[in-house]
Amino acid sequence: MSKFPENSEMRMSKEFSERIKELIEENDCVSNKDFAELVGVSFPVITKAVNFGIVPTTKSLMMIADKLELSLLYLLGETNDNDFIGSSMPSTFADRLQELANERNEKFGAISNKMPFIRTNFYNWIKLGTLPSLEYAIEIAKYFNVSLDYLFGRSDYRK
Repeated sequence: MSKFPENSEMRMSKEFSERIKELIEENDCVSNKDFAELVGVSFPVITKAVNFGIVPTTKSLMMIADKLELSLLYLLGETNDNDFIGSSMPSTFADRLQELANERNEKFGAISNKMPFIRTNFYNWIKLGTLPSLEYAIEIAKYFNVSLDYLFGRSDYRK
């Protein structure tokens, strides 16, 4: 796996495109524009998803998933199981990441040595409040053995 998100294997997905098309229909949206307005993302994001399967930024994915109350893996078309239960007290990614590292009594430098990215990314995520690429988030979730929804503070259920 690359150290750079530009080489992400999660940039395009036929499954994601199909799931977005299903969601547009299920939500009785007449057009991609109607769906974009419903979920609070730009029209080009939805159009690229529908036409080319281009997976948007983590932030846009979470906006769609939050609005439709879906798990991220369901939204991505990685599973057909959508037993999503949102958090009663949502957390931020930075807080959840810090909590998971503290539970294992591990420093971010040691964790990054086992990850496909550099240690300074942790600074950006924790101190600047940015979000990782989907590829990096998946690796972090696997490392801590939690779901993406738990990692991003969207759910209180670890799996």
